[in-house]
Amino acid sequence: MKQMWLLLATMMLLCTSCYQSDFDQISPLTNSEIIQVQVSYTNPDASNFQHPDAQSRVFVFLGHYSTEYSNYSYVNGKLVKENQIVSPDMSAVTDDSGKATLQLKSRNIPITILVESNYTKRVTMDSFSPSQKEIALTIIHKCYKE
Repeated sequence: MKQMWLLLATMMLLCTSCYQSDFDQISPLTNSEIIQVQVSYTNPDASNFQHPDAQSRVFVFLGHYSTEYSNYSYVNGKLVKENQIVSPDMSAVTDDSGKATLQLKSRNIPITILVESNYTKRVTMDSFSPSQKEIALTIIHKCYKE
């Protein structure tokens, strides 16, 4: 009976030492894995006041810098050049406060963010290198009287 107890205790020790919880492998998100975009516009009558640009469209292209898309045209969320069409890897729409947040799975490649303003219909593009710690893009579209 004592041998059985010793065998059982040894087996439990071996089994628990090999067990690794999935929770041990989950690390908290860092700022480099979160994309934060804020879009606003100014009115020509009150140029110092920024209005949130709600429902603006945000597109994320992974693995390329914006300079690589310099000869492309923007068409409804996609970049087009001759017969080539580049679709975004991720997309979002800004909320009522003009903000959008996206989560990356990894952060070891360049990232290009394209934003289409809902209010002005202007398109803005910017890139972030893998070495940048935070990905935060603030866009303010200034509207002028014609």
